[in-house]
Amino acid sequence: MLRTIFFCVAALSTFTTAVWAELNCTAVPISLAVANSTLSSGVKRRGVAVTLGTPPQKFSLTVAATYNNTYFQEGPVTKENCPMDADTPAARCITLKGGVFDRDASFTWLPQTKQSFRGSSQDFNTVLDTFDRGQEVLSTSEFNLTNYPVGLLSKYTGDAAAHGMLGLSLNSTLLETLVAEGKISSNSWALDYGWSGYDSTWVDGALTLGGYDKSRFQGDLYPQDFSIQSNGQVDQECALKVTIESMVMTNSSGSVDLLPGGKSEAKLACVTPNYPLITLPGTMFDIFNQNMNGKYSDDKRSVGAFYLWGFVDSGTPYALCFQFI
Repeated sequence: MLRTIFFCVAALSTFTTAVWAELNCTAVPISLAVANSTLSSGVKRRGVAVTLGTPPQKFSLTVAATYNNTYFQEGPVTKENCPMDADTPAARCITLKGGVFDRDASFTWLPQTKQSFRGSSQDFNTVLDTFDRGQEVLSTSEFNLTNYPVGLLSKYTGDAAAHGMLGLSLNSTLLETLVAEGKISSNSWALDYGWSGYDSTWVDGALTLGGYDKSRFQGDLYPQDFSIQSNGQVDQECALKVTIESMVMTNSSGSVDLLPGGKSEAKLACVTPNYPLITLPGTMFDIFNQNMNGKYSDDKRSVGAFYLWGFVDSGTPYALCFQFI
């Protein structure tokens, strides 16, 4: 039986500022749990628990390394802004999007134009450029921000990564706001996704803002820049790149390395926390499928980019850990 992969990454916007935050603790780094949280649909979804608006509306957000602003799916649910399901259209949409925001149900929502928007303008030329803008009350277990600029995704784009997310790229609105208010000391962050699998082995992760948690990592940290395009912007396809030399799959019959050639077969991979799928190149899929007794048919094999991420509680006894597209 396939267990969910444990994948841990420390992604620091700048390594030097992370060290500075540790040595000059004018503000202690903030730790937010990456865990299952219950949405308004009654379904649990793994992510960072956030509320928006007054009265507060519940969300479970992912982390986005390619975007700078904080985004929410606009509600209420319609065929235009969410994929629909014949049985439970609203619940399905709310779960897939990590919650939906009803601006009319909040008396603290203030709309903003593109010109007056106080969030990052770096996202204006991305696939999310059509988002609606405004300011709201945003709260987590550790801080409360008033008049905080957010983006609302008003239309369903079909992009698997377009859902509720905390933008933590180089010009992150959230990080810059927390630094300006003295809540953290640097524009740095670290992410431990934890372990998602059987309930008995479930381990919560942590998103650390303004530094990193030494207890969650092994070995030495090393500097690695965001991938930057020729125009000076962060690469929208793959902001954080790593090289994978080994990926061990363990099931009831034993263990097998999906990259048996080691360094000679090393793959360049994207660390994309807000992408809710894990896809594999064909050669790795073949080995995986052989060790699953051919359970997956060829038409479900991944032929696209190599992504390592995506764990969402599906409401079953164990979470979905692979989806081939």
